[in-house]
Amino acid sequence: MEEQTIQEKIKTAFIDAVSTSSEFTGEEIKEIDEIISSTQKADKMAENLLKTIGGAADEDT
Repeated sequence: MEEQTIQEKIKTAFIDAVSTSSEFTGEEIKEIDEIISSTQKADKMAENLLKTIGGAADEDT
């Protein structure tokens, strides 16, 4: 099994915390999860693009 990145661990912990909170509805939790997931996808796309053009991808890029 592949080890989670720090971003994935944070997302999982955050969604778990939000899911158990009475402050958010089921629909809001779903929206939050989608927003976080789309942000991660954009980060991955940018990282892959940078690697493709020969750059070194890191958190400061």
